[in-house]
Amino acid sequence: MRTGFSAAARRAEFSIARRTRLLEGLRQLQGFEAPANSWERQILARRIANYDPKDLDQLCLTGAVGWAASLRIRNIGIADRRQAPRGASSVAPITFFARDESEWMISQREKRHR
Repeated sequence: MRTGFSAAARRAEFSIARRTRLLEGLRQLQGFEAPANSWERQILARRIANYDPKDLDQLCLTGAVGWAASLRIRNIGIADRRQAPRGASSVAPITFFARDESEWMISQREKRHR
């Protein structure tokens, strides 16, 4: 019985360590935009040891991490906006950010509305 508990505890610790590495990796990449479909397979899997997509899901679901559509698309003029892609797309550029460090996104938004 004790062996099962130890194995479960080790798995939980490993999972927490993986999520911590992922969060730190995402902090380093904040503001970097890439197509949505490239983040997990091409960016995170190559930068984060033992990357598991479930960890990104968990960080997003708990609110530790958020994602946003391209700042470039949101910053273009009204006339150009009509030409911008509408709706979600797997190739639309997105960025991830740590919610506890998201002030830089608010300041970008304030600059646009002045």
